[in-house]
Amino acid sequence: MSQYHLLEWEPSNYGLLINYIHDIYAVRKVWPDYPNSIQNNISSDTVVIKVTLNAQGRVRNTQLVKSNPILDEYAIAAAKQWVFNGTGRIEGTKVIIPFNFKN
Repeated sequence: MSQYHLLEWEPSNYGLLINYIHDIYAVRKVWPDYPNSIQNNISSDTVVIKVTLNAQGRVRNTQLVKSNPILDEYAIAAAKQWVFNGTGRIEGTKVIIPFNFKN
């Protein structure tokens, strides 16, 4: 059975995917960097990404869970730069990261 972890800094409906097997935490977080022209044209939205970790706690691959075609590429680029640590074996661990875009 897959194990999921949620990094939640704001309330989210994605907690239903979570099964806490061991503690995991981000040691490096990168927030999406997107152009001002996009910032001015969105009110708010959330892009949710599921990442799979390698043995070193780096993001091995990403999968969109909740998408916004305008914001996806910026959220994915940021998620790929996150680094995690935790107790136990983290290779293959899946983490849900919601990026909340607000204007």
